[in-house]
Amino acid sequence: RYQASLLVTRETFMVLNIEGITARFLGESGVQGLHIHPQVYEILRPLDEPRLDTLNEFSQAVKLHQEGNFEAAAGLFQSVLEIDPSDVVAKIRLQLADRHEWVDMIS
Repeated sequence: RYQASLLVTRETFMVLNIEGITARFLGESGVQGLHIHPQVYEILRPLDEPRLDTLNEFSQAVKLHQEGNFEAAAGLFQSVLEIDPSDVVAKIRLQLADRHEWVDMIS
């Protein structure tokens, strides 16, 4: 669904702590049957150059979206998509921001 190479929780990412690994925060996940919401990250590979190029904008957009600043977030997600039209997560987040919705991202 998200066309991500590898998704990991924050805890896993912190344990990896390998120099040179880049990840971007996607959101929190609801775990069926449990009342926990782990943070989910996408591990970026060197081949993911467009996502690496938009990492700062994407991260800022996610932060703005979580803060409820939907218009600013939508503008940044749109900028991300101009550089990387294949970024499915940015498309989903843009749709949510356009509808002024804040939800856990990964479900």
